[in-house]
Amino acid sequence: AASEPKQEAPPQPQFVSSPPELKPQIREVGALTMTNNSTVVFETIAKLAGLSVIFDPDFHAQRISVQLPTVSVEQALQAVALASKSFWQPLTPTVIFVAPDNPQNRREYEDEIVKTFYLGNTLQPQDLTEIVTGLRSMLNIQKIVQMNSENAIVMRATPDEVAAASKIIDSIDRARPEVLIHVQVLTANRDRLR
Repeated sequence: AASEPKQEAPPQPQFVSSPPELKPQIREVGALTMTNNSTVVFETIAKLAGLSVIFDPDFHAQRISVQLPTVSVEQALQAVALASKSFWQPLTPTVIFVAPDNPQNRREYEDEIVKTFYLGNTLQPQDLTEIVTGLRSMLNIQKIVQMNSENAIVMRATPDEVAAASKIIDSIDRARPEVLIHVQVLTANRDRLR
């Protein structure tokens, strides 16, 4: 009997587990002093690093001055973003997207990730509620849920917000301190001199 050729399963869709990481050809930009339109400054830094830039249609170039020492590519892009009141994020390892910095654009363009934090030392649902309430008020994270049965907190937020929440949760999720008292009862006989 002739064996039939195996049929391969159709490829499964690939989901991105986290935002793309920027991978410039060089890691640092030498000392840079420029006064020009913000688009030109972004494009200059990108070209030095082997990157491409895409601008949001609402991005309006303005004249800015930057004077940078030798810094990483990410730090240089962040400095230009602050000077031009914009923000940037990687679309691929070699392409960045620049948009005006406002709440609407942040909501629309910023990448979000889902993270579950399993707490090992918090035992009461009330403790979880306090942590979730604290994270909501301190970091303004609205997409957060407590799972009492799993002793866990699930959140959907930007990578920076998740990193900040992780530090806060790690500092809170500590074993409760215990005091151990060792008592020894002794009796003394006063009849003897020693």
